Amino acid sequence: MSGIETALLVSAASAAASAAAGGIGAAGTIAQGNAAYAAAKNERAQLNRMASEELAVATRGAEAKSKEARGVQSRVQAVAADSGGTATDDTVLNIIGDIAREGNVQTRDILRTGQVKADDLVYRGRVGVNAARQNRSLARWAAGGQLLSAAGDAFAKYGSGGPGTSVSPSQQPKPWWG
Repeated sequence: MSGIETALLVSAASAAASAAAGGIGAAGTIAQGNAAYAAAKNERAQLNRMASEELAVATRGAEAKSKEARGVQSRVQAVAADSGGTATDDTVLNIIGDIAREGNVQTRDILRTGQVKADDLVYRGRVGVNAARQNRSLARWAAGGQLLSAAGDAFAKYGSGGPGTSVSPSQQPKPWWG
């Protein structure tokens, strides 16, 4: 094998290695984008579970507050009956009504707070997945750029016979067929 043929063979092998390195880099970029997307989807699922738990806690808290208000109302009626009055006196009914309204306000506040926390968790999950989806798309474009860059580098370095090598027509290797 002549020196020129060896140089061309080395140039071709170097070009192939350069292109392969670009392909591996591109595959890594795509894999990284896919992994980030999968992680974001898992985080969204976890945030959705946390949102359900927030709603459940708020519902239990609201039920407890409602039960507490009914207990206080019952106690007011009992105290009124023990003091010689009746449970249907205007003052007793006003106190019971005030307690019921306050209990209702507190119950709604607990439910609203739980709903706001749950909505925030669900929103964070959606935003995370959307951002990861965008990043995955950008990773694919970046991978395409890596492939084109590797091909361009390989051609620039080795496309004309190697770096700094110029081959005259008389030194060109003969084709295998003739």
